[in-house]
Amino acid sequence: MSRAPLTIKNYTSAELKSLLKKDEKFQQGVRLYACYQVSMGKKPKDLQDYYETSFKSICNWVNKLNEGGVEALIDKVKPGRNSKLSVLQKKQHQTILLNTSPSEHGYI
Repeated sequence: MSRAPLTIKNYTSAELKSLLKKDEKFQQGVRLYACYQVSMGKKPKDLQDYYETSFKSICNWVNKLNEGGVEALIDKVKPGRNSKLSVLQKKQHQTILLNTSPSEHGYI
């Protein structure tokens, strides 16, 4: 008798992939493993489809590892655009959001 195939019931493949991409340790591990494969003689061009990234990204990972060690494979925090709101305006918005309902402002 053969066994039923193993399936995932509560998540789609896309949801799982999204969760993996959010985990910085997972991303670091992927990059480190790609570097390991390069060290074993694999060519970055052969790995790009497997890692779903560009040849150039894999080369960048190897260069980062060479220059800064394993820590260099962790994504840096990207601060984004500077806020146009003052500290006072941010506090006012926070107060409104926490203490009033959308219906008070014409939203249902």
